[in-house]
Amino acid sequence: MSTVNRQPPRVPMVDPKTGLITREWYRFFSDTFIRLGGIEAPTNTELDISMPEDSGVAELEMFTRSIDNEFSQLPAHVHQFPDDLTQTPVQVLMVEVEALQMQVRDMGEQIAVLMAQINEVKQGTML
Repeated sequence: MSTVNRQPPRVPMVDPKTGLITREWYRFFSDTFIRLGGIEAPTNTELDISMPEDSGVAELEMFTRSIDNEFSQLPAHVHQFPDDLTQTPVQVLMVEVEALQMQVRDMGEQIAVLMAQINEVKQGTML
C-alpha cells in the first residue's frame, strides 16, 4: 500500500518556469491514484456487493454518540456561535482574547487596591 503525503500550501502545484506540474504534486496524485486502486479499482457496484449492508454502522453510531457526549461536556461559551457569521474563527478568538485581557487588567487593579488595604492593616492605620 502506498503512503500519501499531504503537500504544504507553500508547494506550488505548477512550476512557474516550465508550466508543468511540480514533482511533489505529481507524486501526490500518483500515490492517490494507486491508493484508490489504480486502473483496476473495483467499481461502486462491486464494492456494494462485497460489503455487508450494516458494516460500520454500529461503530459510526458509537463514535457519533461519543462526540456528542464530549461536546455536551464543554463549557457553555464553546456552544455559542458568533453573532456575525462573516467573522473568521481567528477574529472571534481575538475578540475573546481582548475581553479576557480587559478582565485581567480589572483584576490587577482590584489586586492593587487589596494590597494597599493589606498594607494599611499591617501598619494599623485602617480601622
